[in-house]
Amino acid sequence: VQIQTPRGTETEEMKVKATERMQARVAAKKEARNKATEKFWEIQTAKAAERERKKLNGRKRAQKLPASPQAKTRTTCIDHYGK
Repeated sequence: VQIQTPRGTETEEMKVKATERMQARVAAKKEARNKATEKFWEIQTAKAAERERKKLNGRKRAQKLPASPQAKTRTTCIDHYGK
């Protein structure tokens, strides 16, 4: 039994509501995907910045430290001529 409503039959109205719900689900999925993608790139950017910061700190430390362990020790006359 179909009931006539101002927008059409009850079956048509149910189809319209089902379509609206489906469109709302699709829109919600797209929004969730966009948020997830945005969060992903936020995290990737932060990771890249952290790697760059560590790389720069490593370069600064390398400049402060001597090039080799031998550079720390100084030779003396005794080393050259023996005892």
